[in-house]
Amino acid sequence: MIVNQHPEFAKFRPTAIAVLPVEASNLELRKQLREDVYKGLFDKKYSAVKLASVDSHIDSNGQFDAGDLVVDATFVVNIDTWKPMSGSERYQARGVARMIHKSGELLWECSMPDRGFKVQNRAGETEVSMAISEIAQFFLERLPPAPPPPGE
Repeated sequence: MIVNQHPEFAKFRPTAIAVLPVEASNLELRKQLREDVYKGLFDKKYSAVKLASVDSHIDSNGQFDAGDLVVDATFVVNIDTWKPMSGSERYQARGVARMIHKSGELLWECSMPDRGFKVQNRAGETEVSMAISEIAQFFLERLPPAPPPPGE
C-alpha cells in the first residue's frame, strides 16, 4: 500500500467533494463502492456533493465538468482487479483512490495492492457487498479528515 498526500493538503482546504463514478469492470462494485465512499466522506467531515448532481455534470464521454456546482475536489476510485479467489469465500481486489483539487493538483492518493476480501457471512451465504464496503473503508481510513474552517 502506498499513500501520498500533498505537503500542503490543508492549504487547499478541500471540503466540497464530488465523488465521480467508480472505474471498475463490475456494475455492483461500481455502484456500491461509490455510494459507500460518498457516505464515508461525511464521517471524515467532508461535504460530499449529491451523486445525482455530480452525474448531471458528466457528459456523454464520461467527463466531469463542475459548471455551477461548488466543488473543491473530485474523488476518483479505479479498481483494476476484482475477481473471486480460489473457492468462493474471498474476492481479490486491487486499485487506487485519488482526491484531485479543482486546480488539477493531486491532493491525496492511496493504492491498494492485491488484497483478499471475505464475501461469506457467518451463515455461509455469499455477500459481495461486505467486501465492497471493506474496500471503501480501506481507502477512507487512510484519507485525512477535512481541514478545519479558517479560524478554528
